[in-house]
Amino acid sequence: MLESWLSIKVSTVAPCSNSVTLESNSACLGRPQCLLAVFVPYETGVQLLKRLTGVSVAPDTLWRWVQQAGQRARRALEEALAAPTPEPLAASLQALPLVIGADGVMVPFRPTPGTAKGPTRWREIKVAILARLGERLTRRGKR
Repeated sequence: MLESWLSIKVSTVAPCSNSVTLESNSACLGRPQCLLAVFVPYETGVQLLKRLTGVSVAPDTLWRWVQQAGQRARRALEEALAAPTPEPLAASLQALPLVIGADGVMVPFRPTPGTAKGPTRWREIKVAILARLGERLTRRGKR
């Protein structure tokens, strides 16, 4: 029963068949398989793809799809970081003075996380804050 439901759903939702051309940019197979490969080994992902869609691919094909998807994601991230778009800031907030503060604090680290075992190693952590200074009124209208 489950197999027939999956076959019907997969063929209805994603029109893939055994005769589909398997390309790295195949939206029909590549993207879902790349997402699945995050949670299971490539060999298991290939078996699940065959079971769900009837399409058979080699584990190295799935690996290449994941590599190409990772390269596209990296390029998109690099483009977004190269030309950041500033968030719109209301004129009323822009008029307020901006205060910037920074400091270093010492934080204890243990070799075994979550326990108090082992020698403490103190490391300096940098902390920064950006704040807009605004005026607030009390209920009586005082500043």
